[in-house]
Amino acid sequence: MATDLASAVAPSYSTVVAEAVEEGFEFFGERLAAATPAQVSDAILVKLVERIALEQERDRNSRSRRAWPRPTDLPVDGVAAVILRRHRVVNVRETDRAPAAADILAVYVDDERDQAYGLYTVSQASLAALVRRYRPNLRLAEVREVLSLLESAAPRVTRTQDPDLVPMANGIVDYRTGEIQPFSPDYVLLSKSFVNFNPAAENPVIEMPDGLLWDVETWLRELSDDPEVVNLLWEIIGAVLRPYVAWNV
Repeated sequence: MATDLASAVAPSYSTVVAEAVEEGFEFFGERLAAATPAQVSDAILVKLVERIALEQERDRNSRSRRAWPRPTDLPVDGVAAVILRRHRVVNVRETDRAPAAADILAVYVDDERDQAYGLYTVSQASLAALVRRYRPNLRLAEVREVLSLLESAAPRVTRTQDPDLVPMANGIVDYRTGEIQPFSPDYVLLSKSFVNFNPAAENPVIEMPDGLLWDVETWLRELSDDPEVVNLLWEIIGAVLRPYVAWNV
């Protein structure tokens, strides 16, 4: 009877993994932001080994026969739990009415040194690289398992579709006001222009090798004698930067 009771209240392996992740994050405290993925994984692995040792001792005392694996690496569910805790992982839907089957797994890029800073990357290569930062020796099937766990646990968010928000290299420009604001995970952006916004920018005049002067406004005007065609070309450029504007009205 005592053995049955002890087994009934004993945590599962997945629960022990989850608790080891929590203890690992508590271990770092305020130092977590500066910790490398390898340091985080190693610390959690130590906590996991300690927890398993405690459960093994508990089993001996209760004569339980649970099988406890001896981890040498962070298990896949531990990797997924760490990424969910440390990174902004979401399932992106195009609209509020889009079915869940059409969602795309994405992670927010918060490293200002990264060219994709401020975006949610949906690149499978980037997602796999993130997973392997916490456990480099994962096989492809294990990487896919981690990504599947992330998909199951990540919240659903809707892609930002404000027609007047223009993501640029140095921030998000509000077309209505001309003001620029910093990137934020609250804005679900999948792409941006890699040109910095400069509110004081002027139409540049470039001297060509043959000595002729060139500027984009004059060049576009010279492409057609029809002003409507020239206006259409400007609308095409605008549509690239503001894809949610209805240009056909």
